[in-house]
Amino acid sequence: MYDVNEIKHISNFLYIETVINHYFRDLKEAIDKLDVVELTDASSIVFDCLHKGNTLYVCGNGGSASSASHLAADLANETRSLTSSPNIVSLVDSLPRITAIGNDYGYDEIFSLQLNKANAGDVILMLSVSGNSENLINAAKVAKEKDVKVVSLLGRKGNLAEYSTSTVVFGMSDYGITEDLHSSFLHMVKRLVNEGKAHICKPSL
Repeated sequence: MYDVNEIKHISNFLYIETVINHYFRDLKEAIDKLDVVELTDASSIVFDCLHKGNTLYVCGNGGSASSASHLAADLANETRSLTSSPNIVSLVDSLPRITAIGNDYGYDEIFSLQLNKANAGDVILMLSVSGNSENLINAAKVAKEKDVKVVSLLGRKGNLAEYSTSTVVFGMSDYGITEDLHSSFLHMVKRLVNEGKAHICKPSL
């Protein structure tokens, strides 16, 4: 006789193993479809902005907001390839300002109204899976009026691409895969400002 609980355990294990294998299959497929020229163009715009001492603005919604905030925190400590500390502003980090703008002017303006001090030569890096978030599109429109370059990292080519200087599409609309690859792009930028070197976790003494 087979133990019913053992059969269930094996079944669950095989299910979990299958999902894991499928995830890495989809991730590899998405990586293989990336356009290195697009990646290089987008990375060059961001790196050039930081190298010249201009301001890099970053923003996104939900998980993309977390990635934007992560980039701002990481770059604040990585300056080897730069002549001075990078000027980077995360438009998602001030909850009081976001809620004030959202309450007074509407959620669609939470990023655009934070660009009041942006100047020509600055860059705004936008992260979005759908590419259709109105608050990002409105910010991109304001950026173009100010001669601020717009770099968009998307999960599919939504309306935001129309207002972007450079666009990279990741992940074939899969939220998890797209957000993983967005993080990879951000770590590429970090390596660029770290003289091309990886950030290695050193063992404790």
